[in-house]
Amino acid sequence: MGVPLSKEYNEYKQISQRSSYSRDVIVPSFGACVPFLETVSYLSNENCCISYKLQSTCIGDRHFHASVQKRGLAAYLNLTDITHKKTITICDIQAQGEVILLPRKSLQYTDLQICNVIGLHYEWLVIQVFCQDGMKFLVCDISANSCVLQYTHKYVPQSKLKLYECHISPDRTVMVLKQNQLYQSLYNSNIEDGEDFILLNIHLSIGTCTEEPCELLRNFVSLAHGKVAVTFDPRQENDLIVYTSEMPDKLNRDIYRGHMGLYKPSRDSFLCITGLLSQDFPALPGKFLNLQFLRDGSALVMAVLGSAHPTRTISILCRNQFVTVYVLDPDCFQKTGSFSYISQSLFQHFAPVISPSGSLACCAGKMYNIEHVSSQQKSVKSLKRLCYNVIVDFVLPEDIQYLPLPKSLKAYLQ
Repeated sequence: MGVPLSKEYNEYKQISQRSSYSRDVIVPSFGACVPFLETVSYLSNENCCISYKLQSTCIGDRHFHASVQKRGLAAYLNLTDITHKKTITICDIQAQGEVILLPRKSLQYTDLQICNVIGLHYEWLVIQVFCQDGMKFLVCDISANSCVLQYTHKYVPQSKLKLYECHISPDRTVMVLKQNQLYQSLYNSNIEDGEDFILLNIHLSIGTCTEEPCELLRNFVSLAHGKVAVTFDPRQENDLIVYTSEMPDKLNRDIYRGHMGLYKPSRDSFLCITGLLSQDFPALPGKFLNLQFLRDGSALVMAVLGSAHPTRTISILCRNQFVTVYVLDPDCFQKTGSFSYISQSLFQHFAPVISPSGSLACCAGKMYNIEHVSSQQKSVKSLKRLCYNVIVDFVLPEDIQYLPLPKSLKAYLQ
């Protein structure tokens, strides 16, 4: 179970523990809060696909499975929300050519599925499908039961199969496909082909994407030595926050500096780049790193698989991993608080799962109240804010349209 370090916990007073995780907690059988309280229970389920186990924020607190079924000249995509026991069928996904799946024997030793759910952006679900002509990425609207985007990426010659993770900008004009760092390190560690980061422009009118060269971004990422984390700023249209790490200084191994930049895809330029010193973030560079915003953009959360003062005896005996979480100011990337806990083994879901309202976080089985991590949330909550938190935590994004509310309020909740 998660154990916060008392020293940092008392020092910053930004994170307050709400309640311990309990498998016997009785909660309603509806709404987004149900899986949020039961996230840890899925880690022991052998039927979980690897794409779900190795996703930290893209899938959040929902477990999806996807499969393609061929019926004559048509192909159907079946989506199953295991968390909420919902099944969606999207008819005929062959709008941009016939879907010819890769033989299953090609995936025999990869632990991958033919279809892997790699991202969830409100009601948009992103599926990676291994086909004979390349990897197809299907973006499906689960509220309208339709496929809105398709993109095919050709295989690199003599390259192993890859698992990606997907991030979509708030205005839905830009999409980032980044190679899943956890999968690469655990299952695919001997490959370096330089195609682990793809920036795409979304064209909804024709239902496809076009790749952007983004040379400046590629040069920035190339310094990372495999440690890259990205997320979109929910307060802006398509601003991308990019973190990269650099190796320690050759003359002084104790000096470490990571870099975090605010990237503008439309200009292929960085507005600002901030260096992160090891003195301020002692857990860096760590084994893995993850970035995610609170939904309202009031704080940036950076989870690092590693700790400044790990208890190695406990780690060896329990085979658990220490996680240090830093809460950053989203405007200047300065640290405003931090806390630590012990995650499950095998690096699965090492980063905290944050509730849609941004007020709760599930960290390795413990619930934390993080609603006071930003200055915007320190004031007394209004009735409007309290209602917002309850609705977004208990109603799924694709179900908000069915609420008996005016269109303006539905737009506010989304």
